[in-house]
Amino acid sequence: MKKTILLFAVLLSLVAFAQIRFEKAYYIDNSDNRVECLIKNVDWKNNPDFFNYQLGENAEIRTATVKEVKVFEIYNQSKFIRSIVDFDKSSINIRNLSESKEPEFVQRQLFLKQLVTGAANLYKYEEGNDAKFFYQKGSEEIKPLIYKPFQLELYQIAYNESYKQQLSAALNCGGMNNNQTNSLKYKEKDMVEIFSKYNECSDPNYITAAPIKKGGTIHLSVRPRVSLSSLQLTNSMTRDVFEFGDNTGLGVGVELEYVLPFNKSKWAIILEPTYRTYKAETVIEPFYMAGMKLFAFADYQSIEVPIGIRHYMYIDSNSRIFLNAQYVFDLNLGSSLEVKRADGFVTQNIDVDAFSNFAIGAGYSYKSKYGAEIRYFTNRNIVKGYPNFSTSYSNVSLILSYTIF
Repeated sequence: MKKTILLFAVLLSLVAFAQIRFEKAYYIDNSDNRVECLIKNVDWKNNPDFFNYQLGENAEIRTATVKEVKVFEIYNQSKFIRSIVDFDKSSINIRNLSESKEPEFVQRQLFLKQLVTGAANLYKYEEGNDAKFFYQKGSEEIKPLIYKPFQLELYQIAYNESYKQQLSAALNCGGMNNNQTNSLKYKEKDMVEIFSKYNECSDPNYITAAPIKKGGTIHLSVRPRVSLSSLQLTNSMTRDVFEFGDNTGLGVGVELEYVLPFNKSKWAIILEPTYRTYKAETVIEPFYMAGMKLFAFADYQSIEVPIGIRHYMYIDSNSRIFLNAQYVFDLNLGSSLEVKRADGFVTQNIDVDAFSNFAIGAGYSYKSKYGAEIRYFTNRNIVKGYPNFSTSYSNVSLILSYTIF
């Protein structure tokens, strides 16, 4: 068990030094100098106010802030424009909604993400769960598209949807009509579609270049494993301690992974029902029963249901290292703990009902198809309702993985 934990610690150290990916990019500074560089692409969910970059592959990592940079772009990925804009600071939290429908504007200097480029430009600023959109026609200033929830009466929420009137007036071309803007939702997909449609109408040669942001992806994997487990049963009244020792067992799980659609798909939510089993026996000579022995038998079978998060770190286009953190539920499958005398008389028959525990894991994924992981579980008590009995079940697993889709 100690060697396995040492191996796990070594793998964690390797993860800490996993390669950070920088991609081809440029930025324009306050003096209008265009600097070709490599920018760390974290596929920001929230708009950044700084970024890390290198002037070459082996150059030092530097930081540039919104005060120093007018524009930066990661080629074929994303582009951010600095602008001082009217920003509605109104809360969107239903507990703190304003009673006024009017936006509460303050001026902020921000990096706005450019979603659509053309006769009309569309920008987005996201902070937590709050996404705001801005637009610009030609060389005009960048303006906010107004959308604000507000409290009408107690427990009643109304919405200022002025963005519909704004877009109806600004995006007026050909067959575009008010019905299109009246049904428009304050969502990225809807906004990108109507701005692209306007730009196509304004310029027959216009090509839609803005990528539509995709949702998350789901993966299903089969995950067989070998586990090194140990169990200790303690009777606090008699001071009996049954050490079952290390036991190697097999198990198999099915993992459902939902990869979140931001930060370069580096974060995922995982659910992994797993069948596992542990069988062992041991014997002690209690001090209060001179010359006699007590035999203990453990048959522990269950479905573990770990649920948690995973973080990926890229080594190259084919290889990734990942870390997991999980909360583990345990569903008993007819397990038993028995203590017998040498003559076969059962002195204790203990029902197994396990508590939940935690697990952490580190692993390697190749081509998003094959993988391996070492997972360490915190100690788990597998008995409830017995004041005099307690257990400590520990487990380290080596898990292989094959992704079906």
